[in-house]
Amino acid sequence: MSSRVIKIIIGFLIVVAIGIGSIFARAIFSGKTNVPQAGTSRSVFGTLFSLFNGPASNESTSSSSPTATIEGDNGAVVAIPKLRQISASPVSGAVFFQRNVATATVDALGQVKNVTLLQTFMRYFDRATGHIFETKPDSLIVKEITNTTLPRIYQAIFTNQADSLVLRYLDVDKETINTSYALVSTTTATTTSISLGATTNPKTLFTYLLPKNLTELTLSPDRAQIFYTQNGGQGGIGVVALPNNTKTHQIFNFPLKDWLIDWPKQSTITLTTKPSAYVPGFLFFLNSSNGALTKILGNVPGMTTLTSPDTNNVLFSESTAANFTLNVYNLKTDRATTLSLKTLPEKCVWSQKSAGIVYCAVPLGVPKGRYPDTWYQGNLFFTDNFWKINIATGERSLVARTIDLTKQAIDATNLRLDPTENYLMFINKRDLTLWNLLVATPSGPIFSTSTPAVIATSTKKAVNTSTSTPFTPPSR
Repeated sequence: MSSRVIKIIIGFLIVVAIGIGSIFARAIFSGKTNVPQAGTSRSVFGTLFSLFNGPASNESTSSSSPTATIEGDNGAVVAIPKLRQISASPVSGAVFFQRNVATATVDALGQVKNVTLLQTFMRYFDRATGHIFETKPDSLIVKEITNTTLPRIYQAIFTNQADSLVLRYLDVDKETINTSYALVSTTTATTTSISLGATTNPKTLFTYLLPKNLTELTLSPDRAQIFYTQNGGQGGIGVVALPNNTKTHQIFNFPLKDWLIDWPKQSTITLTTKPSAYVPGFLFFLNSSNGALTKILGNVPGMTTLTSPDTNNVLFSESTAANFTLNVYNLKTDRATTLSLKTLPEKCVWSQKSAGIVYCAVPLGVPKGRYPDTWYQGNLFFTDNFWKINIATGERSLVARTIDLTKQAIDATNLRLDPTENYLMFINKRDLTLWNLLVATPSGPIFSTSTPAVIATSTKKAVNTSTSTPFTPPSR
């Protein structure tokens, strides 16, 4: 072979190499700029093969279970997994809410018309930064809503349409509990407020201090009022107010200070003594208007509770020698029943649409221990599956086997159903990340934007005798 031919071949190979290199460079460095969430990393090979090319600069793609696939970018069809990890870093709180969204449709005559649709959204508060993010259950796009840095917020409770929230955190002395009402605003605040790091940038979170050392705080069912407890009076007092602590009304004064509180029905607030396996627990109903107090359950060791939205049923746990049971107490029949599925009420959520339906994260196994103390203290974590239980009939359906949907172990807490009750969000107690689970079969086609749930349903009506055990109700 002549030297001239060799030179031609070498030159050709060099040109090919340069061409391939330029293709790789364009694939890696071109396209949209993504801002990943805290704690995430991006692979250049994801961009190269158009698998994980994300949205605009103020958005990021969320983490998802291994079943997720993204077939393309720029509006291409995506497949959203049944179980999806929303945040890669710990969150302080989250909420489902709905709002009207304008969109354009084409009618049968080919004319474009603007219509308004009610869509479900999710917002969550990032614990590390204090930024608020928003996504939808059927979208992989996560938008940053606020950019005000408020670190070390331990609890964030969203109100109304998620445009305001109540924040709970420790003061600089590490002892004083501070509570603030926070308002999401796109303009600079003109009021004389106490602000925690607020800036003049758009999408700012402005905060206003509430009384110090509130021991507990909860929202009304319509998310328009708060109820909080604090030390004072004979021991502990309870106050109903607007979220910004205006229109306050003290309705409770009791010698005991330590309560777990909830507000399941507009007229009813629940007060449960803080639980320990070594101490008998009590549950009271508090009238949110006149402060009337009614004892519901008592003398139940290690009791924690979750009252249904109609206040007809109470899920409660009872400590045993080295374990616990999950029970349901019916106020109308004055009858308590032990459920065959073993979990804690804190790992459940009642349906708002169907009376007597409750969704629970149920551990695969419960090691011996003094509950709920062992779990509260973080000495062990559960690994859960998700179940749907009909309290009236005793029927139960397996909604999700997490081992089939993710490689991560799930210990679910803070369960919430969206307004349509198609989705269930929860926080994984192991790392405080936010997750979302499709729990209902969609009513119509979803065109590969999410995967339908497979829910096992019974073909016959069950009765309590096969799935539960009656016992004498605790003393009232």
